Amino acid sequence: MSKTEIIKFRVTPEEKEILEEKAYGSYRTMSRYLRDCVLEKEIVIINGADEIL
Repeated sequence: MSKTEIIKFRVTPEEKEILEEKAYGSYRTMSRYLRDCVLEKEIVIINGADEIL
């Protein structure tokens, strides 16, 4: 499905840092991480997967 809608929101610098740590620790993009969290999808972290890709 094509993703055409944009959502923006403000956070504190501390919140941004936390989001970045969580997102980029296991995801390539912040948007994918946030979608999975909000849409209650199962989040599976596989350590070392980035090195394989």
